[in-house]
Amino acid sequence: MFTLWKLICSKRSAQHLPELLSGRRRYQYERVVTFLRKRENRTATMYEVVKKTNVPDLRIQQFIQQGRLLIAKFPNLGYPCLECGQSIREGKLCHNCAQQLKNDLAKHEIETKRQNERQDRLSTYRLKDK
Repeated sequence: MFTLWKLICSKRSAQHLPELLSGRRRYQYERVVTFLRKRENRTATMYEVVKKTNVPDLRIQQFIQQGRLLIAKFPNLGYPCLECGQSIREGKLCHNCAQQLKNDLAKHEIETKRQNERQDRLSTYRLKDK
């Protein structure tokens, strides 16, 4: 470990750091895939995979989101929705949170349109015939 630290801290290590990090990610990916290939582990949850492989859950989420780890064969594997924490298998938001976001955006758009129409009415001069 000390030699690795010396390599990281050396002046020439800046060019080798991406290689070291990619090697670590590759090692973590291989650990997860090897664990999940075993028939008895295919129904493991995210918590179980993290506990048995010592790979952080955020890294496993990255593998899933990058398409490196296909979860179609692993029914219990998922990651939390960014908004509510419900377990999801794709994207960043669950269906309910995505729908809520769409509704909020639609309401905001309608309100903005109304405000613009009011502003146009207030800034328009009207002439009256006498």
